[in-house]
Amino acid sequence: MVSKVFSLKMNNFLYITLIIISVSFFEKKLQAVNYHKSYFGSILSGQIANYNNDSSLSAEFFNYAHTINPKNKEVYNLSLMSLVISGNIETAISTIKKYEIQFGKKPDDSVISNFLIFINEINNNNFKKALEHLNNSKSFLITDKMVPILEGWLSPTLEQGVSALDKYEYKSEGLALSNIYFHHLGLIQYYHTKKNLSKKTFEEHLEIFDLEKLRTLYFYFNLFSKNNLDDKYISSFLEKYPNHSFSIYLKRNNEKIFKKLITPKQGISEALYNLAQTLYSQNMYETSLALAQTALFLDQENDLVKYLISMNLNSLNKKKLAIDYMKSIPLNSYINWNAIINIAEFYIDLEQYDFASEYLHKLEKSYPKKTEVLYKLGELYHIQRDYKNAIKYFSAAISTIRVIEKKHWYLYYSRGMAYERSNKWQFAEKDFLYSIELSPEQPLTLNYLGYSWIDSGKNIDEAKKLISKAVKLRPNDGYFVDSLGWAYYRMGEYEKAVMELEKAVSLVPNDPIINDHLGDAMWRAGYKNEAIFQWNRALIYKPEDELKEKIKFKLKKGL
Repeated sequence: MVSKVFSLKMNNFLYITLIIISVSFFEKKLQAVNYHKSYFGSILSGQIANYNNDSSLSAEFFNYAHTINPKNKEVYNLSLMSLVISGNIETAISTIKKYEIQFGKKPDDSVISNFLIFINEINNNNFKKALEHLNNSKSFLITDKMVPILEGWLSPTLEQGVSALDKYEYKSEGLALSNIYFHHLGLIQYYHTKKNLSKKTFEEHLEIFDLEKLRTLYFYFNLFSKNNLDDKYISSFLEKYPNHSFSIYLKRNNEKIFKKLITPKQGISEALYNLAQTLYSQNMYETSLALAQTALFLDQENDLVKYLISMNLNSLNKKKLAIDYMKSIPLNSYINWNAIINIAEFYIDLEQYDFASEYLHKLEKSYPKKTEVLYKLGELYHIQRDYKNAIKYFSAAISTIRVIEKKHWYLYYSRGMAYERSNKWQFAEKDFLYSIELSPEQPLTLNYLGYSWIDSGKNIDEAKKLISKAVKLRPNDGYFVDSLGWAYYRMGEYEKAVMELEKAVSLVPNDPIINDHLGDAMWRAGYKNEAIFQWNRALIYKPEDELKEKIKFKLKKGL
């Protein structure tokens, strides 16, 4: 459920978005590369292209359909939305202009069209017209909550800007909105050359700091600290977050990272970014992406917007495009470190491990004692079953931690898994136990240690307690339920084992190990025909060779 804070006035827009992503009855492999230049053929091709995550191609098809039948507003809106999502803002704006020329009016009932007209006025520095359009539009791709921020930037005087900004209901709507309010208030004051007032606003806002205010600190550093790391607010941040990427950047660089003047165009871009970031956190990726693309259109040098676009694209499974946007973040950016980490992760997801390794090792040279880099290298080697190097890098990551805290449980859990896969159980067990000591409520560690004990016939009762706790914490995880069923099996409670393992299979139907486990439990419980069925089913899901041979033997001889 979306919170009322950012509930969008966009019934039409949501409908458009749903159409774009809801062509689920087509096979994903179907490619929209040819069409017979018919109206419906173009629409169909556009839908298929979008389903295959090709926004640029879908825009091309929808655009062609629109030229055939320009009166169909649904197709018109689909065309615009596809163009915006793919970053072709100028083409989208020219499409609107063509519509206006052809019909002698603007499509004032189109959410996306009205929004783009507004963006075009901003881009051309027609702030008065943009404000008029904002106030006169009946439907607009911005929540009412954000309109005061936009009005504040477009107002000709500081007094009018603050008056507009004060309509923003930050006081009653929570901390996130409060952060956005003071962030923009300080920037608007600075734009109107009230630098002392702006500095005071920032300082009051930063007095009680959390990472949600990092963007404000970023501007404060560039506008007021005079590149002084001893500044009260900068030094406090460095002390509190010494390993944060921004801290590392500040320590390594002696020049400012933001040199442009504050303008309404930049301010509007910043506001769109704020909203897009909020929607991203609410998993509204298409809408967030549309807003982020327009934010980038207004401010091409905003690295955070590029980063957000990339993260949205990744969430929409457009990983290659996501990589391209991450790569567009310059080397001297303060978020370059984050960008490289994500590029490596995206390559890992694509199973392009050589590229991932190249980026991570390059990062290792620059940050040889950075925990996250060393850990990510450990993960990469673990995925490739190079457990020796995985252990090496997990251990290196652990060595960078000065004070071991609860949050570091995952380091020992990960190294424990690598030890276990290396048949070094005494070291694995030690890491798992320490991981649980650090964070007793982590179901991953509870399950892994419990299952390992059970599988080796060790500490069965204690193992069952650990797994039961994991299942209680995460009841819909089929792998955890499988572990519990296997615990009952090892304890000789076959009926209970069957019951739990049937649940596990229903949660993860295609896992060969879980199906094999259920077959074993059924055989021991006296359901031999059902067991044979489950073993055969396990073979369908392509188990590894060792398990495959065991299943074939059981199908011949039973248990």
